[in-house]
Amino acid sequence: MTTRYVIIGSSIAGLAAAEAIRAADRAGEITLVSDDPHGYYSRPGLAYLLTGEIPQAQLFSLREADWRALGLRRVTGEVTRLEPDAHQVVLADGARLPYDRSHAFPLDHGESGVSSCKTCHPDQLKAYTCYGCHEHTPADIQRKHVKEGIPDFANCMKCHPTGREKEGAGGKNGD
Repeated sequence: MTTRYVIIGSSIAGLAAAEAIRAADRAGEITLVSDDPHGYYSRPGLAYLLTGEIPQAQLFSLREADWRALGLRRVTGEVTRLEPDAHQVVLADGARLPYDRSHAFPLDHGESGVSSCKTCHPDQLKAYTCYGCHEHTPADIQRKHVKEGIPDFANCMKCHPTGREKEGAGGKNGD
């Protein structure tokens, strides 16, 4: 049976989730849902576009062929509700997207196997944080990364796509 995954959001975290799932499950059905009609683009790059430092095309790092290679279905819509007991994501237009995994995002460290949506999304589905599971604070993370000479530490998923501490620093994939 093919496993169905639903990823909410087309940011770098959503894209990293899709890539991680596809690497682990070549046959899985991945649906990426976002209320942004443009899909993935470099949000930080918007500042450079507005100042004329880069062309608009540079905001979009993925070509249509790259999306096809991921083998996912893109849905434009606003997620209004999660129904974990029914394994469904509900959109504003009433559409329901079924999924098989109770926590499809790749940052499941394995302690409980299932995380509540509120753990990573305490205020809203469009924003996430890793601080719900970890004892560190943003100041601790900044101090540690600066000490190690890592200036870009705001996007954890960039260097730690599976949530393992040492994978981004060239270390072993241990926690």
